[in-house]
Amino acid sequence: MAVLQDHNDWNASRSDLFLIGSLTLLSLMAAFDATILIPTLPTLAQNLNGTATDAFWAGTSFLLANAVCQPVVAAISEIFGRRDLLIVMILVFSIGTAIACSAYAFPQLLAGRSVQGIGAGGIFSMVLAIFTDIVPLRLRPRYWAAIQVAWAIGTVTGPVIGGACAHPKTWRWIFYINFPICAVSLVAVPFLYRPEVSSGTTTKGSFLSKWRRLDFVGCGLFLGSTTSFLIGVTWGGVQYDWDSAQVLVPIFLGLAGFVLTILWERWGTENPFLRIWIFEDFRTTAAYLCGMLQGLILFAEAYYVAIYLEGVKLFDPLKTGLSGLPMTAGMLPISVIAGVLMTHTGRYRWCLWIGWPLTTLASGLLILLESDTKTAVWVILLIIAGIGHGFLLGPGLFAAQATCSQDDVAVATSVYSFLRSFGMCLGVATGGTMFQNVLKDRLANDGLPGWIATDATAYAQKLRDMQDTGQKPVMRQTIQDDFALGFQAVMALLTGIGGLGFALSLFVKKKVMN
Repeated sequence: MAVLQDHNDWNASRSDLFLIGSLTLLSLMAAFDATILIPTLPTLAQNLNGTATDAFWAGTSFLLANAVCQPVVAAISEIFGRRDLLIVMILVFSIGTAIACSAYAFPQLLAGRSVQGIGAGGIFSMVLAIFTDIVPLRLRPRYWAAIQVAWAIGTVTGPVIGGACAHPKTWRWIFYINFPICAVSLVAVPFLYRPEVSSGTTTKGSFLSKWRRLDFVGCGLFLGSTTSFLIGVTWGGVQYDWDSAQVLVPIFLGLAGFVLTILWERWGTENPFLRIWIFEDFRTTAAYLCGMLQGLILFAEAYYVAIYLEGVKLFDPLKTGLSGLPMTAGMLPISVIAGVLMTHTGRYRWCLWIGWPLTTLASGLLILLESDTKTAVWVILLIIAGIGHGFLLGPGLFAAQATCSQDDVAVATSVYSFLRSFGMCLGVATGGTMFQNVLKDRLANDGLPGWIATDATAYAQKLRDMQDTGQKPVMRQTIQDDFALGFQAVMALLTGIGGLGFALSLFVKKKVMN
């Protein structure tokens, strides 16, 4: 159980600052592994003899595993302690990395990415929980800015690192670079984080008594239903038609599982790992939904802007990765400034009310991008998008924490993190459906094969080869224009979602962060 702290009585010690630095490094690692594969997927498909579906799941398996495990890991840490769980999750991530970097076939790569995703989700869940344990609410925005900035840098610059390594002889370096960070963290965390002198979880009792307190039924229902739902949504329109049994069955099983999970957590157990009552006030629920939608838009923009640059502008993977830096340039300073101001004022809703209109505006303006759009135009639009996301990175989390009881802060934190990761998965899935459907229709109208849409990432490389050799310039330009129309459809969808996010932000509960 967390202990209430007065922000006037708390000052960060040197060990606290070093611990926050270690947590920041772990957050960076977990974030860039979520996006680092985006520009390398064609290389992986070619080098490991994989299909477009294999390449798609190489990225998606990480996101699915990352999302579903976060609330479960947080619940286990309430019983067994944060430090031990964080060490276990770093080891799990390291094992997944070793499996992936030694892969010579796609099944092994997918297994490694899934294990990596479990470790990354657990790491980020523990980063949030430990940070919440040691820093009082009023001061969290100031210090949380460092961790959020690291998360944002990792999300946006992951493609830069991936693009630099997108070569048949060097792609394994996208995994090798994780090992030094894991090694440093495994040494630093046990020395820097001492639960016995920090506010945090109560972990007294024998291992068997702790084991009996775990909500196995609730965790099993949650993991099964969430995984089933996300697999169905991810398959829809990409691997199978939306009206196929392969899509509808896992989606409906997932929804039924959600209902059973809620019923069990509310009335079936004395030790629920999900405390459903945190959603009883819609004004609090609105903050969680804003977090989910912001994760959806941020990840969909990062993913499909990369597809636009590769398939329409014909950038190589490295140049595509570097082209995401304008969004980072807009995001970083604003997120730091917003954190400082939230700490000073104790208010958070103003960030939502500035960030959502800017994010929605940026998504709407990105609809204007075409094959002949000047570089200065899309750079400026990405900066605006980054500024909008910079305002949105922190306030939803602090709203969730400020509006719950102190005993529920850790659960509220993990649920918020889960929903944002859940939104990332939805961003790829819904964006992929929109992009492929529009691209297929345009290709059919132009008398071109529809399979190009299902293999769009790999086909971008073929378009660059056609440009380099001067082959079929008319056909190439037509396909580029069709790619642009698919991208515009995704941005139109994100604009509508941004409007919904702004509407929800108007209902977020007012609370001073004391």
